[in-house]
Amino acid sequence: MTSSGSTSFQSNSSSGSAHAKKAVPQQIENLSPLAVGDQKLNRHLGFFSGTMMNVGQIIGTGIFSNPTFILINCGSGGMMLILWVVGAIFAATGVWNYLELGSMLPRSGGEQEYLSYEYPKPKQLISFVFLIMGGIFARSAGLAQGATVFGNNIIFAIGGPSYTNNWGARGFAVFCLTFWLVLNIISTKFAIRANNFFTVLKIGLLILLICVGFAGLSGRLPNQPDISSNFSFDGTLDNPGSYANAIYYVIFAYGGWYNLNYVLDELKDPIKNLPRCAITALSLTTALYLLANVAYLAVLPVAVIKASKLTVAANLFNTAFGGVFGGRVLPVLVGCSSFGFVGVIFYSGSRVVLEAARKGFLPFDRFFSKVHPKLQTPIHSLVLLYLLSLIFLLAPPPGSVFQFIIAFSGYGGYFFSALSVIGLLILRRTQPDLKRPIRVPIVISILFIAICFYTLVFVFVPPASKPADYPYFLPYLITIAVGIASVGLWYYKIVIKNALETSYNAEIRLDGQQELFDDVYRDHASTVSSDDTASVDSSNFDNKSIHHAEVRAQPK
Repeated sequence: MTSSGSTSFQSNSSSGSAHAKKAVPQQIENLSPLAVGDQKLNRHLGFFSGTMMNVGQIIGTGIFSNPTFILINCGSGGMMLILWVVGAIFAATGVWNYLELGSMLPRSGGEQEYLSYEYPKPKQLISFVFLIMGGIFARSAGLAQGATVFGNNIIFAIGGPSYTNNWGARGFAVFCLTFWLVLNIISTKFAIRANNFFTVLKIGLLILLICVGFAGLSGRLPNQPDISSNFSFDGTLDNPGSYANAIYYVIFAYGGWYNLNYVLDELKDPIKNLPRCAITALSLTTALYLLANVAYLAVLPVAVIKASKLTVAANLFNTAFGGVFGGRVLPVLVGCSSFGFVGVIFYSGSRVVLEAARKGFLPFDRFFSKVHPKLQTPIHSLVLLYLLSLIFLLAPPPGSVFQFIIAFSGYGGYFFSALSVIGLLILRRTQPDLKRPIRVPIVISILFIAICFYTLVFVFVPPASKPADYPYFLPYLITIAVGIASVGLWYYKIVIKNALETSYNAEIRLDGQQELFDDVYRDHASTVSSDDTASVDSSNFDNKSIHHAEVRAQPK
C-alpha cells in the first residue's frame, strides 16, 4: 500500500509511459465483489432511467395521501407548507451524504453495503440487522403500503367519496403486487420501461393537479374555500409528538431520493451518473411537491383535507371536475401513481435481497443469490419480497394498514441512515485517503443525523391524534423487537454457520474485485508515477489484474 492508500498496477495502454500506473482505489479490497459470468446484471440504466428510478419512488403515494395525516398532526395549512420545506431540506442533506457514499462505495445494496464497509466488526452485524429491518421488512411493508393506496383509489373510483370497502381495496392491492412480480420476473427491460411510463404519468398528473390549484387561487372553481384561512396558522398544534409524526409523513413522502443507490450495479458509469440522476430527481420532485400542496389548500377546505384519509388527491379532482372524469377517471390515474411506485420498489428491493444473499446473510443464501441466466432477473428474491408484502398487506386490521405500515417501515430506516452517515464521518478520520469523488460538508452530515434522531425519539411522545385500532407506539416497538430478534438470527447464520466464508461473494472474491475495477473504476482511476506509488511485480501477469501480484512499496 502507498501513502495515498491505493494499490497500483501497470497500465496496458500503448500510449502511456512504461512507468505509468493506474491507482487502484483502496476500497476495492473491502467492498463486496461484483458478480461474474451469467450472474452479473447488465448495466442498462442511463441518465433518464436512473432519474426515473428515484422520481418513481419519491412520487409514490405520499403526495397523494399524506397531506391528510400531516395536516391532522400539525393543525394548520401554513404549518403544513413549512413542514414540506423541512422535508425537502432533510432529503437534500440525505442526497448529498449518499452521493459521497455511493460514489465512494459504488455497489448495489445502499446502506447494506455502506454499513458493511464502515462497521465490519463484529462480522458485519450492523449490516445484517439493517438487511432484516430495512432491506426485507421495510421494503415488503413499502410494497404493501403502495398497493393499499392503489386499491383505495380504485374503490373510490368505483363507489365515490362515501364508499369504502377495505377488503375490496386489498383485493386490488393483491392484483397490483402480482402484476409487478410477474413483469419483473419476465423481463428487466420491460419492468424498467413500465416504471418509466408510470413515472412520467405521475409527473403529468401532478402538473394537472397544480394547474387545478392555480385555477383555485384565481377563483375559477366552485365551492371555493376560504383561502386566507387555509393558508394561515390558525389551529397550529404545539404537541412535539404530533410534529414528530407529521415529519414522519413528510419524510416518507420524500422517501426515494436514495433508491438509485440500491441498483448501482445496473447504472451506466455510476460515479458520473449517480449525482446527475439524484440531484435532478430531487429538484424536480421538490418543486412539484410544494406546488401540489398549495393546490390542495387552494381547492379543498382544511376540514375536507383532514377527512380525506388516503384519497385527498381524488377529492381535489372530484371537487374541481366532478362528474365521470373527476369522480371516476382521475382517481384511477392517482391510483396508477401508487401502482408505479410498487413497481419501482419491487425492482430495487429485489436487488437488496439479492446482494444480501450473495453476502451469505439469508437462509438458503445460495438459492436467493441466483439470477436467471437468460432472463437476467433475480426470480427467487422477487418471490420472497412478494410473499412478505402479502403478509404486511393482509395481517394488520382493515382500515389502519396504511398508518401502521408507514410507522413500521420508516422507523428503522432512519436509524440506519444516520449510522451510515456517522460511518462516513468516521471514515474521514480512519481512511482519509479513500477515493472520494464527492465530499459533503460536515455540517450537512450533522444536520441529517440530527433530523434522523429527532424522528427516532419524539415519536414516543403521545400525539394529539392517536390511531384508533392500535397503540400509537406499537409499530415502533415491533420495529425494535425485530431488530433485537435479528441479532439472534445473525449469531446463528454468521457466527455458528460461518456463512460469510461460504457465501457466493467469498467464492468469487478475487475475480469479482477485478470485475468491479474494470467495470467501475478503470475510467476513473488516476494515472500516477512509479515514484509515488507501489509497484507491481508482473513477470507472469497480463498487466490488467489487481490480484495474483506481489505489491512492493517503493520508498519515495
